[in-house]
Parts: sequence; C-alpha cells; structure tokens
Amino acid sequence: MLLAFYPIANGLDIPQEKLDKWDCPACKGDTRPDLAMFEFLGYDPTAMATDDRSSAQRARAAMEAAEASAGGGYVHGEFLASVEDANRANLILDVGSDYDAVHIEGAIPLYWEELLDDENNPRPAAEMAEIFGNAGISPDDSVVIYGSCESCDGISVAPFVFWAMRYLGHDSVQVLDGGLDAWTDAGLPTEKRANSRAAVVYTPRVRSSLLADYEEVSSGERQLVDARTLQDFSADKIAGAIHIDYDEVQTNDRMKGSDDLTRVFAGLDEDEPIVVYSYAGARAAMVWYALQLMGYDSSVYSFNDWEAKRPPVKAILKGSRADPNPSRPGPVKIYAAFEVVPDEDESGMEISEAEGADEVKMAAEGAVSENGTIDEVGGIPDETNESIVTVEEIEDMISNATSMEKPTAKTMGCVACFDPVALYASGSNPSEITGGVKLGSVGSTTLAPITAAGALIQDSEGEVMATIELSPTLSNEHLGTWDATGAPNGIYVVTLAAAAGGKTSYFEDVLTIEIDSSAPVQETATTAAATDGIRKLGSY
Repeated sequence: MLLAFYPIANGLDIPQEKLDKWDCPACKGDTRPDLAMFEFLGYDPTAMATDDRSSAQRARAAMEAAEASAGGGYVHGEFLASVEDANRANLILDVGSDYDAVHIEGAIPLYWEELLDDENNPRPAAEMAEIFGNAGISPDDSVVIYGSCESCDGISVAPFVFWAMRYLGHDSVQVLDGGLDAWTDAGLPTEKRANSRAAVVYTPRVRSSLLADYEEVSSGERQLVDARTLQDFSADKIAGAIHIDYDEVQTNDRMKGSDDLTRVFAGLDEDEPIVVYSYAGARAAMVWYALQLMGYDSSVYSFNDWEAKRPPVKAILKGSRADPNPSRPGPVKIYAAFEVVPDEDESGMEISEAEGADEVKMAAEGAVSENGTIDEVGGIPDETNESIVTVEEIEDMISNATSMEKPTAKTMGCVACFDPVALYASGSNPSEITGGVKLGSVGSTTLAPITAAGALIQDSEGEVMATIELSPTLSNEHLGTWDATGAPNGIYVVTLAAAAGGKTSYFEDVLTIEIDSSAPVQETATTAAATDGIRKLGSY
C-alpha cells in the first residue's frame, strides 16, 4: 500500500503536547506542512542509522568495499581515485565543510556551495569557471576531489564538484573513494594549515549534455531519477520519476562495486538518456556519478528549478463510488477517480464540494443514490455551502486518527516494472491487494502525479468512523477498504482528499454509504483494479 494521506495545508498548527507525545525530530523545529503525516507518525526515513560495529568490523567492511570497487568492473573506473591515485595527482581539492578542522596534507579548499547561485541552482558555466580559476585550478591540472557537507546530513559533496568540473570540460578529475577516512586509514598525513594557489584563468569547454533543463525534463522523453530523501519523493515529485537513494550507490563514502550498481540500476534502460535530480544537485550528483561509472548517458537537474518553472496544479475529483452499497456491516471498497489540472490559486490547500453535494446531504438524511458505477463529478461549486465537516476539523481528525500505523520501507528488487523503489506502508485499511505501488504511477499526468489520497468516513451526526488511505490502481482509480464490521445501520458520508504538486485538495460529502444489516449479500466484482492494481517499486 501507499503511505497514508496527509494534509499539505500551509500553516498547519500542531499542539506542543502532541509534539512532545509523538517525539518525532521533524516536529521539533519548523513545521513541514507537506510532511505532516510523517510528523504525526514520528517516522523519519532520512534518519541515519547508528553504526554500532567495532573498529575491526568497520576496517574489514572498508577493506571489502575497497576490494569490491578496485577495478570494480566499471565502464569508467578512471573516474574513481584510490589513495595511491590521489598521491600522484598534482592537486587535491577539499570541497567539504571540515577543511579548517583537518584536511589532507597539501589540499586546497573550495566549498561546494560556492558553485550554487542565490536560488540554490548550479551557477552558469562562466561563473563556475571563474571560481575554479580563482582557486588556482587550471583545466590541465589532474585533480582528486573529496569532502562532505555536515549540514547536509553528512553526505559526500565531492561528486557534485566532480560533475561541475566535467561539465566545464575538465578531463583529468577523480573522486577519492572513501574520502578523508580512506586517506587516514592508509596512514597518510593530514594537517590543519590552510593552503592556497595563485589565481589562474580557467577557460571552460562546456559539455552541455551533462546539465538538463526544464524543457528537457518536462518533455517526457527522459528517464527521471529522483535522488532526494524518501520523504520529499513521497510528498512531491516530477511525474514519471523513480527514486534511487544516495545510500543505494555508496557505503561510508565508498562506491559500491559494479555488481551492486548493476542491481541498483537494473530497471533503467541503458540505451535511453537519464536525468537525475535533487534540490541543489548534491544528492543527484552522487547517483549521477554512479551512473557515469557504469557508462550510462546521464545528466543532472535541480528540483529547485523545476519548482520555480512548473505551472501550479491541483487535484480534482472526477468520480467516486462504494462497493457494495448498500452493504451489510463488513468491508466496503471506496473508489475515487482524480485528475491533475492547472491551478490559478497557488495556496497550499483547497477544500470544496463537488457538484451534487446537496444531493449527497439529502441522501444522508434518508435517501441513498445508486453507486454501482462511478458518480461523475462535473465541477467545483460554491464553497460557501454548509458542510458536515470543516477544514480545521479535517486536519484535526487526520492528525488524531488512532488507527494509523507506522509505515515501513523495505528493499525489494524489481526489474520488469522499471521501478527501483519499493515503499510499503501499513495503514488503517489493510487491503486484499498485496505489495507496494509506484508512487504517482496512476492518475498522473505530465503536470504532476497524485502523490497521496485518502478518505474520511463520518456518520450522520458528524462522528468520524475511519480515516483510510486510497492506493492507486491500474484502472486510473484510487482504492481503499473501510472495515465497517462494527458500524451500526445508517447512512455514512465520505470526504475525499488528494495531494498533487505540493497541494492537497479536499472534497467534502461527495459520497454516501448505507450500512444495512438486512441488505442482500452481494458478491464484490473482481476487477483488474482489485487484483492487479498494485505493482512493486523495487529498492529504496
């Protein structure tokens, strides 16, 4: 199943007592409205695991990783430097945040963020060339790069600077495998004294194919890889993108061997161009670097640029139904069809009633409309109509839903379905459908995918009976199951929600479900949506 849906409303206010009770790191600082459900669940996929191994175990792991990557079977193994290679280079470049604390003897500093503009996108080639030249680097230097960014979860940023130099046409440039740790493990000298070089003129020979632009990414003609965190990927992504995590291609700043990388990239087409993106490009560059080692035609793109240029979008509801309806107490399937459309209102949340909401309310008072087929929703009416539930009540209901369980991520392999990511989340409505699903694979357009959807079920008095997630199916619907086993006879009203492009739209009172213990027993139709609607993603 997909992760449970969460509000993406701007300004979501979570009471301090809940923050203390949930004890989730993401809740302690600035609220991320687009990740509100993660915060409620106290789940942080980006949290780094503690390494409890002994020094001997870590040394052995480092040795095995070095043996795996030595030669490695890479197509472009010359991009990866050993400590011996670094010793032979005429320039070692420290691009991390710890240069002042300690660095390789003789290394000069160039902090990676200098290569970003004010919008956190890569600077134009001429500006980057000037920065390298001011650092005393010429295009003819043989350069070995290392360094990590402590404020960026400690990730290695050497591949980003490697990408920048390759983009400028630099040929003799490598990344030090294992970074500073590999150097010190080899017993080689370090120092704290700062080093510098006289400025030179750096004349670039730009390899434009290494930097993708908005038109290229939005064309639909590229394989897209999202290298951001799982949280960010789940909350919003470029339509059609798959997720390959930074940690899938390296261990302790050592690149995984070719066999491992072959498995990681198994779902990618070797003959088609690949664009790897992250916010500023650091995480993207690591995955891009691994693709370069393996000989893939790949480029880097900034998600910051995408967010600035893409048109605002929102989800609209095309139809909804329940099956069976009326139903005896027991499982009831809820289907919803959403579409992503351009949005002129760029606020973070929208709540509306679909056409026919008045009829739905009348049904809640005693009449039930037929639901054997999808109820067509023609548009969005006047939002001033009264409703059983308000925006604030929906947020509160979702935030306090006790049936939500902690989602878990598993690593699975998947080649046939072109998906190197698997996300399994247990929620409030265990489904008869097994496996995970490609996020955004159904109900999405070139505008943006539907990243999460859910349903809120209330009785005629407005009491919340359940909050369930809706998972996408191959029939362009989202499907969830309400376990109404203990529900009394009566009419129940459904509010639906769907997130797309960083915005959640709520659709109030769009469906009624009648629970009647005297209703005839119905055989639920077995459809492709019910049996084949879920496909695994692969590995996280």
